[in-house]
Amino acid sequence: MKKNNRGMLIWAYIIALIALATDQASKFWALKNLSDGQQRPLLGSFLRLELTANPGAAFSLGSQTTIIFTCIACVVVTAIVMYLPRVDSRLLASGCALLLGGAAGNLIDRFIQEPRWGSGHVVDFIGYGTWFIGNVADIWIVCAVVILLIASFTGNKHSVR
Repeated sequence: MKKNNRGMLIWAYIIALIALATDQASKFWALKNLSDGQQRPLLGSFLRLELTANPGAAFSLGSQTTIIFTCIACVVVTAIVMYLPRVDSRLLASGCALLLGGAAGNLIDRFIQEPRWGSGHVVDFIGYGTWFIGNVADIWIVCAVVILLIASFTGNKHSVR
């Protein structure tokens, strides 16, 4: 691995760790300070705090197949860890790092939250109007998708060895 790539890999893992830490810290706070189903408005009816346990994916899709999402998240996290050393673009590395941190944050919930190991429910607590309730990991994942789209449109998608 080139010295420049080593620096980029360190950069990416720092971003991933920050994303993971902010997600887990915010979930810890939510579990300690919010009651299940209780709503605390932040920006009127547009943004609120509301603790819920999500067994599925986005918008609670697939709530009966929690273990499948655990397996998918394991594959995604592993694939990103294996892919990152080949990335030569800081933009692409940043997008992958945010995706890694967000996916790992929700994966941790699958392992440590109720009802059981591997089928735990993701802690969601940020309500967006009547659309959905998410968490900080979801924010990082959306940011990652935006960054990866920008990278693909700016030619950074070819910055892989």
